[in-house]
Amino acid sequence: MKRVLALIHDAGGAELFAALLRHEQGFAWTALTLAGAPAEAIFRRAGLDGLLQVCATPEDCAAVVDAACINAARDGNSGFDAVLYNPGWGPFPQRLVERCVLGRIPCAAVLDSWSDYRERFGYPDLGWEQNLPDAVALCDDRALALARELGLPRLARLRNHHFESLLERIAARKRQAPAQGRDLLFLSQTTADPAMSANGHGRFVYAGALEGQVLQDLLAQGEAVCARYGVSGLRLRLHPSETACRHLDLLRASQLPFTVEQASQAELVDSVLAAKAVVGLNTMALFTAFLCGRPTASILPDPALGRVLPLPPELLHASVAQWLRSPRESSTTNAAPLATFPDAGLAALLNHLPPARSGADRALPRSGQ
Repeated sequence: MKRVLALIHDAGGAELFAALLRHEQGFAWTALTLAGAPAEAIFRRAGLDGLLQVCATPEDCAAVVDAACINAARDGNSGFDAVLYNPGWGPFPQRLVERCVLGRIPCAAVLDSWSDYRERFGYPDLGWEQNLPDAVALCDDRALALARELGLPRLARLRNHHFESLLERIAARKRQAPAQGRDLLFLSQTTADPAMSANGHGRFVYAGALEGQVLQDLLAQGEAVCARYGVSGLRLRLHPSETACRHLDLLRASQLPFTVEQASQAELVDSVLAAKAVVGLNTMALFTAFLCGRPTASILPDPALGRVLPLPPELLHASVAQWLRSPRESSTTNAAPLATFPDAGLAALLNHLPPARSGADRALPRSGQ
């Protein structure tokens, strides 16, 4: 049985990997993350504690990888056969892969969402291509086309078990006829990441810096917003990486009743189905809201940030005023889901990787690191 190490941190990648580990059980898995990372809570909620190893620092994670490689050099069969990881906004796990994995253990990056595909590997820094793994896996046709357009090499397909499970969960919850509340759900972005710049124009496409502006605009037109959907208040759901609301002053100054919801208080599908309508900037959670059939609006004031969510164009707006002028969104959707790859199992992805290095070669760190 092949031993596979999964390196995870961000929420989107953690959801994707948690579903992958649940469904691909013909492998000996170890999942490695940092204490307090969104991935830790997501894996524990998924019942994957037994596969999860939590480290205090990236250096501790590196020690785990180094030890496995040293053991492999000593006895020939105790190292990891492959590494899968989800490069995100922060330095972990990409820097760990560059330092400890590339050239030692066959590895593949599994990309979530539809943005920053080159930036995750260090673009536009000189020589960023040297940070690419042995394979880059995409989980839907839109993602694969984007990666090809950007010229990323060694592309592979991988089944999106998370998306399949999400559709099943939405259908199951709808059959249970969950009680619908009378609030407007605002899906927050994250800002707790050093890779983000203060003005939103850093190395990554990022709209979190504009969240306060959009929320202020929304609250200023609270009466019209409430009339649009017949809502009586606002519920702000924090991003999984956030623990405190950054907009309490704005919310308290408004006449609109509000509550703040931690991501740990309710699963996203339940949170969405409990609302009458959903609004946000460009968080992936908006796509879940759309799949749930709730009226959904994406408000992104700065067109330079680009649109990455696979939402119908009539749900995309540059301002709250433009949203309020537009025809009201339907509360149901018959849109076809993303075209995913149900025939692309993990074994096929691992076949894209080169043979594992053996003996002392595996024990050596990557040249130049």
